[in-house]
Amino acid sequence: MKDTIKHTYLAADFGGGSGRIIAGFLLNGRLELEEIYRFSNRQVKLGNHIYWDFPALFEDMKTGLKLAAQKGYAVKGIGIDTWGVDFGLIDKNGNTSYSNELEEQISSSADLPGQGMLPGQQDSENSRDVYFADAGNLIIDKEKASIGMLQRMFKIGFNRAARIMDQLCEAGVVGPEEGTKPRKVLMTKEEFAEYMQNQTS
Repeated sequence: MKDTIKHTYLAADFGGGSGRIIAGFLLNGRLELEEIYRFSNRQVKLGNHIYWDFPALFEDMKTGLKLAAQKGYAVKGIGIDTWGVDFGLIDKNGNTSYSNELEEQISSSADLPGQGMLPGQQDSENSRDVYFADAGNLIIDKEKASIGMLQRMFKIGFNRAARIMDQLCEAGVVGPEEGTKPRKVLMTKEEFAEYMQNQTS
């Protein structure tokens, strides 16, 4: 392990909802990753505008780097990945100004393949994403609730994955957000199967 920590690279990954510092190194010819630190991303209102809280994000990044040093990693390089496709449309007062219809068009365009809501259900309060059941089963099987995991497994965008997670929370499958902690998985496989059965009966 001593040789390994001398050849470590860190990634600072800033996402729309959270960020993380990850250490990557080769161990026996295989890439190993360790999440060093995860933190929430938030916005602040200054005057009439809304901004990412860059000073707080910078401090969170420094905290993650310090934790990596405390773990004994001798860092050879650092890469930073930030938002490349996330955006918001706001009016002159700093409030969101786009319609639900436009949001659906943006989400469905960004999330292909996959069709999102079932046809004709976009305006229904009880509508579920077509991946809702699969996502619930996946989360219960893995015993962890991660938006990133939904993105990877179903090859969908962040917004859609977050929407599915919110739907699972409303259904009682997972718990609410708890800062940087993962959401709790609240249902067993059997309870989720019964829930789904009740939804179709």
